[in-house]
Amino acid sequence: GESAQGHEHAFATNVTGHFLLCELLAPTLPKGGRIVMLTGDIYCFSKVCTPDFRYRGTLGGMRAYCRSKLGNLWLTAELQERYPDLLCLTVHPGVVDSNLGRENTTTVAPVHKKKPRGPGISCELGAQTTLIAATQDGLTPGAYYHNTQGRMHLDPRDHALDRDKSRALWALCERLSAEFR
Repeated sequence: GESAQGHEHAFATNVTGHFLLCELLAPTLPKGGRIVMLTGDIYCFSKVCTPDFRYRGTLGGMRAYCRSKLGNLWLTAELQERYPDLLCLTVHPGVVDSNLGRENTTTVAPVHKKKPRGPGISCELGAQTTLIAATQDGLTPGAYYHNTQGRMHLDPRDHALDRDKSRALWALCERLSAEFR
């Protein structure tokens, strides 16, 4: 589907929505404040993140999601660059069995549920890396933290480290969200 502005839903929600929230929030945070953005390993299946993606087929929605998660890594890099007094981090919480993204589902799995219903981990376990990023001292500004591998050290050729694309995505998000600022 598309947002009211005509952008693919995953991009509209996970990229421009997150961008706008962070852009409005960051200037109000005190020195040392934190912004934690979620991503997923699945970002590695994409090389681009654009609002004009139109998917088809059974894997189309997943491909759109992959693109948006790459965008989250790029946005965090730009946030850290533009707001050096903040601690901006990206987190992969794991594959969380939350019911989000399932057809005809209106409830989210309770946080206290210990045993996942599907292939993922419980919401409680999925929150752990995000909580660490939000509260622990000694974390590296702009870093990417994984739920089972800790701080990620990406290969220099990884698309997530493309500073030109992260700057271009930031500029695009500024244009796309101008009416809301």
